[in-house]
Amino acid sequence: MDTLVHKVKMSKILIISIFVSFLFLTPLSSANKADSLNVTIKTDQPQYRWLFDKVKITLTLTNNGTENTAIMFPTSQQFDFIITNKNFKVIFQWSSNKVFSPMMTNITIPAHSFMSWNFIWNKRANIDFPFHFLPVSSGLYHITGVVMAKNISMPYATTNISIGPVMHIFP
Repeated sequence: MDTLVHKVKMSKILIISIFVSFLFLTPLSSANKADSLNVTIKTDQPQYRWLFDKVKITLTLTNNGTENTAIMFPTSQQFDFIITNKNFKVIFQWSSNKVFSPMMTNITIPAHSFMSWNFIWNKRANIDFPFHFLPVSSGLYHITGVVMAKNISMPYATTNISIGPVMHIFP
């Protein structure tokens, strides 16, 4: 009797393990669809010369596929912007000092459609910068936009801008 019970338990374990391996080894359709997603970033201009110019940044996630694609965010944060100087030192991060809900968020992007996130940067640092009320110095800056979804193969894009020489408004 013990051997019969043992065989039944083993067959149940075998069926469960086959089912679980099927779940993890079979590609999900949303993961395949996610390959048709493209992330781009752009600013309103490549160079900023005036002291009080603000940098308008747009991060776009485009679905180039023929089917709707589900995007899964592990938290309520859907995007981030990271700005580095010419030496790739982070000087600004949009999500710095923000709190996000640990709730998973799902969004569907229709085929041949897109969603965008916009941000206006006032050219001030918020990471390891003692005088964050002052504009950053002249130079080259790298702006990276990140889509925080966990099922996108290339979830970020980067662009460069030049700041300066800073021209004052009054002669």
